[in-house]
Amino acid sequence: MIHLPMKRLNTLVPWIVPVALLGSWFWLYSINKGMNSFVASPLQVLATLLKNTSAFAQNAWLSLCRLFGGVVLGTILGAASGLALARVARLRSLFSPTLQTLASIPFMVLIPFFLMAFGFGEVFRVSVITASTFLLVNAQAFHAVRQLKSDYFELAAIYEKSSWQLVRQVLVPASLPEIVGALRFSLLLAWLAVALAEKAVAEWPNGGLGYSILRAKEQGQYIDMFASVIVLASLAWAIDQVVGWIQRQVSRWCDTVEADDAKEDQR
Repeated sequence: MIHLPMKRLNTLVPWIVPVALLGSWFWLYSINKGMNSFVASPLQVLATLLKNTSAFAQNAWLSLCRLFGGVVLGTILGAASGLALARVARLRSLFSPTLQTLASIPFMVLIPFFLMAFGFGEVFRVSVITASTFLLVNAQAFHAVRQLKSDYFELAAIYEKSSWQLVRQVLVPASLPEIVGALRFSLLLAWLAVALAEKAVAEWPNGGLGYSILRAKEQGQYIDMFASVIVLASLAWAIDQVVGWIQRQVSRWCDTVEADDAKEDQR
């Protein structure tokens, strides 16, 4: 019986499920290749990726630019509006009911309105991604500030902090973990928004990964479809790892700040 060191075993464990899924893909292809046209061999997909690397890279770059543009803009606007709504009652009464209603509606339903407002261009694609990110980040930033203890604001008033100092030194640090968490989750919706926006405004060959997937499916080019899915999934995983690392750093920093504050209170 082979005994592997515990450290090496812990390294191998996370690979069990991916290897099993890859094996299942080979198995499903072997039993369905003669009966179902909606199949593609992993080896065929790999060959397509290697053969058309430049085309996949170009579409990936287009989708990433749209994704980052929309997510960054949506995060900034969502965080700023969430902080403002949490602190200003009049703004909350005016905008919160509408934003809550929009957040409860699948954003795909709003695509025709974005087409009407922005036309068939790049602004439309980015705006759809911005909206899906904005609604989620706005809600998280709002709830983070509303849950703050009143002690923070009382201390800010005692030390005569200005509105800008209150935002920079209290509101942003307190809501940052929730904002980053919302950003991480919004990326899942953002990739869907990318695909829908790229499909709504068809542009070949510069459509992006989302459009490539849907176009290949409609034309029965299932090998190209699976190849585009692999590229998109790889990018989504890599971005999630980066944002997850940022989230851990922010949480660690906030824990350190809270511990320092607790020590100061004990003194």
